Amino acid sequence: MNQRHTIESLLTNWGQAQRQLPSNHETIKSQTISHLPTSTLGTITKPLGQRRVPWATIAFASLAIITLLINPQQFSPVILTKSGSIPLSGTSDNPGVARESSQFAPITDNREFIKTSYSATLRTRQIEKLTQNIQIIVHGVGGQVDSSTSSPHWGYVSFAIPANQLATFRDQIKDLTSARMYVETTSAQNLLPQKQLIEDQRQQIEVKLQQLRDEQTRVKTDYTHAIALINSQVESDNNQLANIRARLEVTSDYNLRMELIRQQNILLVDKQTLEASLVNKKTIYTNQINTLNAQIRNNEAMLNSNLNEDQQLIDNVATVQGTISLSWISVWEILEIYSPINLIALIFIVVALITYWWHRRRNNQYIDLAF
Repeated sequence: MNQRHTIESLLTNWGQAQRQLPSNHETIKSQTISHLPTSTLGTITKPLGQRRVPWATIAFASLAIITLLINPQQFSPVILTKSGSIPLSGTSDNPGVARESSQFAPITDNREFIKTSYSATLRTRQIEKLTQNIQIIVHGVGGQVDSSTSSPHWGYVSFAIPANQLATFRDQIKDLTSARMYVETTSAQNLLPQKQLIEDQRQQIEVKLQQLRDEQTRVKTDYTHAIALINSQVESDNNQLANIRARLEVTSDYNLRMELIRQQNILLVDKQTLEASLVNKKTIYTNQINTLNAQIRNNEAMLNSNLNEDQQLIDNVATVQGTISLSWISVWEILEIYSPINLIALIFIVVALITYWWHRRRNNQYIDLAF
């Protein structure tokens, strides 16, 4: 057993001592290298710990993360006003909105007079074409275009349509562009407080008007009675004067004639007083009637104005005032809209992946040439 172990050790030592390159190893090496691809010549496999770190990949990945943290949002639509500027907060481009009222309608009155306003913003690359299509849609639902402006980079349409056609109008406008390029805003307000205020004013006007008409009737009745009484007294005086004149013509008695003359003078004075009273009452009556007629006409005009205001409110509720702003959109913005994340961050991610692939490819090209 020991002898076998000794022989193996001797052979091992002799083999290690005799290890050397063959005399033609350069020829063998040249032949081997000639069969390898040209791109792999002169490369050798590096140990794992000596491979280069993919700094470019790390840099682009870091930029992508920073971009996402700073600006994660994609598309924030800009609403343009008629002049093409951005509206300030608290302003409104919607015409025809009913006046503001601070009063609230009681819950017992459950009527609704809903006033609806509409506005939308569209992003498109065909401003002028969409502006014309919007006007065609407005006319198609029975509306009217109040104003419109279009240019290569922005457009604006102000219009009014029937309230019962709003749903149809909205659907047709949405079909003009992609949902991601369409922003719509609608607002609704119950104008019941304004309606109640108009009705209260009309009730007060009608009550006042009825009082004036009743007063007018009373004044006319009193005047008629007063004139009739005075005329009857004047007629009585005339009859007595005629009787006295007839007696004076036939009597010659001095004392009787003097008495008849005295009575005649009294009747003449009374008649003059009655006639003066008649003129005075007619003057007073005329002034009263003129004043009442003026007040009645004024209240009738107020009532007509109130009725017109009420009708205007009804028409206002039945009408939707709206505006549509159009703004031109670039190809870059379109890509941003449809990109799932921030487009710049996405580009950084793609570049990072490309650099990482290139880094791995270069590392995999190293081969071990151990000859």
